[in-house]
Amino acid sequence: MASIIVTYRILPDAMEHFELIRDRLAGLNPMALTEEPIAFGLKALILKVSLPEQDGAEEEMERKLRSIEGVKECETVLVTRAM
Repeated sequence: MASIIVTYRILPDAMEHFELIRDRLAGLNPMALTEEPIAFGLKALILKVSLPEQDGAEEEMERKLRSIEGVKECETVLVTRAM
């Protein structure tokens, strides 16, 4: 089965939760986990993961990410097929 690479942008509801969210995301064994400055000291987390290419895989991961305590918003930024 083929794989896809999905990039998500995750925003915390408060910067006090930023490190907690970062630690939880690191536990998902991502391909990459980076920070993106937004404005006025606010930062987003950019998560890149590999998922199986099947219906609903991206949405299932997005629901999982939204369920992390302190996550205000999660959006899919990019989906590409792995070679």
